Amino acid sequence: MDSHALRDIAQARVGAVLRGKWRLERVLGVGGMATVYFAVHRNGTRAAIKMLHPDLSADRAILERFLREGYLANKVEHAGAVRVLDEDIAEDGSAFLVMELLDGRSLDKIVEERPLPIGEALRITRLALDVLAAAHERGIVHRDIKPENVFVTSDGQVKILDFGIARLREHQTHGPGGGTLGGMVLGTPAFTPPEQARGRWQDVDGQSDVWAIGATLYTLLSGRKVRDAETVNEELMLAMSTPPVPIASLVPGLPPAVAQVVDGALAFDKTQRWPSARAMQEAVRAAETALGAREADTVFTPSGLVPPRPVVVTPQPTGLGGGGPRRPISQRTGPATPVLGVTPDPKTVRSGPPALRSPRRSATTIALVALGAAVGLGFIVAGFASGRAPKAAAVADSATAPPLPPPEPEASLTASASVPLTPASASASAPVVTPSAPATTRKPRKPSDPLDMGRY
Repeated sequence: MDSHALRDIAQARVGAVLRGKWRLERVLGVGGMATVYFAVHRNGTRAAIKMLHPDLSADRAILERFLREGYLANKVEHAGAVRVLDEDIAEDGSAFLVMELLDGRSLDKIVEERPLPIGEALRITRLALDVLAAAHERGIVHRDIKPENVFVTSDGQVKILDFGIARLREHQTHGPGGGTLGGMVLGTPAFTPPEQARGRWQDVDGQSDVWAIGATLYTLLSGRKVRDAETVNEELMLAMSTPPVPIASLVPGLPPAVAQVVDGALAFDKTQRWPSARAMQEAVRAAETALGAREADTVFTPSGLVPPRPVVVTPQPTGLGGGGPRRPISQRTGPATPVLGVTPDPKTVRSGPPALRSPRRSATTIALVALGAAVGLGFIVAGFASGRAPKAAAVADSATAPPLPPPEPEASLTASASVPLTPASASASAPVVTPSAPATTRKPRKPSDPLDMGRY
């Protein structure tokens, strides 16, 4: 059955209720063997339901292997193995598993959108190896590790999916000839180790999973599969006979410790391979420790390794006017640890205290303050002079002196205040006030006045 027909069948089931309990709300994914749905129980519980395709449910061997996935995944007893809550047969005869609902994406979907930095690829591999080591310690070999079966949750945890073709070493089960069940190849050829491709099932063990996780890391770092042929048969032939190309030849500049991890996992001869998932995990941890911060953030593109972009900081003007000195970002925002490859958001960068945010407003404020000081000084001088003069002389002078000219209108004060001034120019341009000129009383501005905010 082709993929379009499978998708049509999967979509037609949306809205159905399985065994009167689970309502299928939407399709999460369609694979070669099963469809995964988002489902809601009648009591409100949400879960993922993996439903075997109808034509495969009729095959007894495939049906048993599908249902065995739940038992094996739960037997791992590790948080990284997806828990299977229940299994049953739907009304149309299709088998289904009720599984924990995951929020995130599988590795193959992640790398389609963006290349992974070296540090992130190593971290995911280390966490996946922890799950595999727990499974191997309980005699369970996965046998189908690949990017599609490594799931990264939204909080960064790693889950291993699809224990459907896994086997317990003490209960080895496979079809006639060892390599197929119902005419289906066990595993994915591009990520299949040599011993599994050859059908030597007595040699398929934990080191076979080590090879597959190494092939997955190879793909994450190089952007290519270990082997990439036009047909499945050609891929299997390469898997049986041809050692992989060393990753350093595809990724020039890859740190040697990282290249050693990958090549040690993909050794064609099992005796030269990492002896266990736990041993490879320790090698990955050592490679992570050896990486510098910039190396960990480096990503691979078809043109080679690309280091992270440097921090770009847009300087902000400070002081009065547009051409004043510029201060380092650390003096405006306080001490901070720079993040590689991240450009600071201008909205989060403060350019200084309120008085320095508007040069025009600051200049106006200084001009008004200087003008007020000059007027006040004039009144003080006038008062001092009038206090020392005799009253009689003052009366006589006032009788014979010509009338004083009218005072300057206040409009001139307003006009001068509207021109941006420096403190020096504001003092030089202040009008001279005689003692007999009528005093001008100006109410002090309140702190809420925007022109005087810099004074408080």
